[in-house]
Amino acid sequence: MLDIEGATRLVSLLADAGAPTAQMGASAREVLAEVGNILLNACLGVFGDLLQVRFTFAVPRLHLDSLGSMLDSLVIGDDEIRHALLVGARFRVRASEVTGCMVLVLGVSSLDLFVQAIEEWAERITRP
Repeated sequence: MLDIEGATRLVSLLADAGAPTAQMGASAREVLAEVGNILLNACLGVFGDLLQVRFTFAVPRLHLDSLGSMLDSLVIGDDEIRHALLVGARFRVRASEVTGCMVLVLGVSSLDLFVQAIEEWAERITRP
């Protein structure tokens, strides 16, 4: 998630795609979607390697909405989202910095598996 100022700055740093707006051009949308995809793959790759688990996930979606509207739209199957993991993101490009966060939405069963994997990882690293 980026605010409009951060999205504008990130797109302008990475491509000549123009500034994101409610009617954002296709190339600017593609830049932001690809950055999200790269970030998601990197983050889940690190989690997967550390926790020795395999993740499946949906391709990131680009929304130009308020935070409240975006959160209200999140569902898994017929259930509202009750759990999410926030991961901070800081992009440093051409001596500029853009900050935002990634939201990993987890259903109850996925959250249970994630917590179990973290507990197993913690046991592995604390064993003599």
